[in-house]
Parts: sequence; structure tokens; C-alpha cells
Amino acid sequence: FQVFEIADLDEAQLQLVTRNVYSEMSKGLQGAPSVIPAEWLDRLGTRSVREIRVALQRAFGRAAIRASAQNENSLIFEKDDIEMDCKEKVRRKIGFMS
Repeated sequence: FQVFEIADLDEAQLQLVTRNVYSEMSKGLQGAPSVIPAEWLDRLGTRSVREIRVALQRAFGRAAIRASAQNENSLIFEKDDIEMDCKEKVRRKIGFMS
């Protein structure tokens, strides 16, 4: 076997990936800003690519639910839609007792 080590993304690369994921998700949606808000970009800056995608999916979901509840045809975004997903997580240790 040949092992390839892939380095972590640096901050600039991570921001580019975040912008691309956002633009992919927002394509064709009414009410979605054409570019990701800078505030969201800052909040997502320390997350993995998977966590970024999940946080954005949840933010779009919240906006869609809000629009549906208000009988709107376009998404209604709020600045805290991302913040709820970006809190620091506490990792619990897994162990076994014998």
C-alpha cells in the first residue's frame, strides 16, 4: 500500500471551500444572498468541511421554515442561523469498564 498524507486546509482554502459550498446551495433560491455573508464566513472559519456543509444546510432549513411560517415565497435569513451550529462541542471520552 502507498499512503498519501493530505495536509489540513489553510484559512484561505477553507474560506474558498465555504464560499463554493454556499454558492452551490444558494443557486436559484429566492431571497438567498448571492455571496455568503462575511459574518457567517467568520463563524464557520474553524470548522471542518463536513461541519461547514451541515451548518449551511441547517441555516437554509431554518430560513425555509421561517419563510413557510410567514407565507413568503423567498427565504428569510437571520444572522443567528449559523451561530446555533458553531458552538464549541465538548467531546466526551469513550471507555469501557470490565
